[in-house]
Amino acid sequence: MVQPQRTYSPFAQPALAGLGASNNSKVVDRPHVYVFPFNGITANSTVTGLFQLIDNDSDFFWRAFTTSSTNNAAFGLRFQDPNGYYLSDDFLSSSMISTQYLTSPFPLVPALFCPAGSKIVIDLQDNSGSTNNVLINFIGVKRYYVG
Repeated sequence: MVQPQRTYSPFAQPALAGLGASNNSKVVDRPHVYVFPFNGITANSTVTGLFQLIDNDSDFFWRAFTTSSTNNAAFGLRFQDPNGYYLSDDFLSSSMISTQYLTSPFPLVPALFCPAGSKIVIDLQDNSGSTNNVLINFIGVKRYYVG
């Protein structure tokens, strides 16, 4: 018998998403956004090995992202997790990813664990035929261990 897959909002509190609240009183999650600006990707070129550093003060659980570019120009992006694994086989088209930061970010379910001091590697590919500036918002929570 096939069990139906449960879906939930990656932004809801765990209890509201039906997953049960964490019973670990030694963990505190705080919303956080890492902003990655990249200025000047040249026309029809690919830039690899860019990275967003994760702060040393806490782990980061990456839950979603948004992107934007100069004049909404077309570009592709690809990510590697902190272990070096690509999250997609090829570049994702920017046309598939929302630019609306608060209303409809592109979710990662389940959230991607990024240890303190690690990095998210970013590859960008310009598809617009002109120089392009790209902005990526990595949305998630910083997890602090207390007591």
